[in-house]
Amino acid sequence: MKNAEAYREWARWHDWARGLVDEQVFAVVAEEVEGLRKAQKRLGEVAEQVRRELNSVLTSYALHSRELYEKLRPHLEVDVKKAEELAEASYRGLSDYSGANMGTKAYAAFSQRREAGYTATRQYCWRGRVLWRT
Repeated sequence: MKNAEAYREWARWHDWARGLVDEQVFAVVAEEVEGLRKAQKRLGEVAEQVRRELNSVLTSYALHSRELYEKLRPHLEVDVKKAEELAEASYRGLSDYSGANMGTKAYAAFSQRREAGYTATRQYCWRGRVLWRT
């Protein structure tokens, strides 16, 4: 449940930042931008937690049923390098990762959202027209 909450919080902040960019509003309170950054950080932590949980499940099965472990591993084991590449892939390049397993795709999805948030923040903050209010 905490993971879904982190994603909702990030989405709220991301929508806020995108709305400001779209409306070309460039006066914000520094705490608002910090809220977006914290939400992005939490989303990154969620991605890592998902990866650890998948590894934990696999480890548990490895200890109790090698056969079941071998069946699940190809579907759940996260390939971090491939997930990072998938998270950065363009729309046209997504088909190159159609063979990625469920664990890798889940990790990539959280990583991609986190990176999209960083991009939105940079886009918003570094246009050179931001007026910081305290």
